Amino acid sequence: MGWQIHIDANILKDCIEAGDNSPYWNRDLYYMRCDIRNPKHKEALKAVLKQFGFGEA
Repeated sequence: MGWQIHIDANILKDCIEAGDNSPYWNRDLYYMRCDIRNPKHKEALKAVLKQFGFGEA
């Protein structure tokens, strides 16, 4: 298990302009498609958190 941030100045600028982090998550990169932190996978994250006894996210 690990953690790493994949960001560069252009993505940071796009996120600031958008006012949220959607430009970061909307990139077409293989690890964005399966990262459970991606808002697109909200239901999967809820299920995992529930399994670990954390209830709602």
